[in-house]
Amino acid sequence: MTAARLSARSLTVQLKLRTVLDDVSFDIVTPGLVVLAGPNGAGKSTLLRALAGLVAPAAGEVRIDDGALATWSIPERARRIGYLPQERTVHWPLAVRSVVALGRLPHQGPRARESNADRTAIDFAMAAMDITALAARSVQDLSGGERARVLVARVLAQEPQILLADEPTAGLDPSHQWALFETLEAAAQSGMRVVVALHDLAIASRFATHLVLLAGGRLIASGPPSGVLTPERLAQVYGITADTVETGGHRLIVPTGRTPTAAARDVPVP
Repeated sequence: MTAARLSARSLTVQLKLRTVLDDVSFDIVTPGLVVLAGPNGAGKSTLLRALAGLVAPAAGEVRIDDGALATWSIPERARRIGYLPQERTVHWPLAVRSVVALGRLPHQGPRARESNADRTAIDFAMAAMDITALAARSVQDLSGGERARVLVARVLAQEPQILLADEPTAGLDPSHQWALFETLEAAAQSGMRVVVALHDLAIASRFATHLVLLAGGRLIASGPPSGVLTPERLAQVYGITADTVETGGHRLIVPTGRTPTAAARDVPVP
């Protein structure tokens, strides 16, 4: 499978008459894992929703390969795009396996029984997220971290062409965070287009092959993490200083403190 070409062209999104994304353009052609980074309120979640077709732009468009996303039918979007929101609430006391199996619905006809392909996808996703032993438990009886892993498994079981995940590591311990990104990295290398909104710059710099940096609803930079996460941009966008650590053949960004300008904003004025 060849990873889909994903483009935003002069994308502007307004919510309640407020511009949340302002003229954002980028083009992602190379395979690999894409990270959307930026401070709180940068527009990452809104951009993910626009890429999923869940919010209509006021201007511009999202293009996948050579077609506009707006021309896709709802069933086609359901089959080809997997979306994991920040919200981790499950409103029904379903068994864990039943929740994961919901990811297969776009591939099934009305009243279709679970196929061998469905079972294989479900079992793989549950094993990848280390929840096989939880299969019969009610999802409402799980911890927040366990529930997060169940919902990640649901979107993995969907086997989408494009997987969009909003802060998927929220609530996960370090071991499961790492396991999740190894799984997403493998999926991206196999041809799935994986786009993740993320705050953790160390994980972003370790796993991303392409990074889109946002601030205030505008695109600051787009490209390989080493060229995007420069000391100047980290100070500009986040108000932080950072060290570069080389380990295992990877260049990691490790925040070390706040810039004097950022720290001064927290000092009360007499």
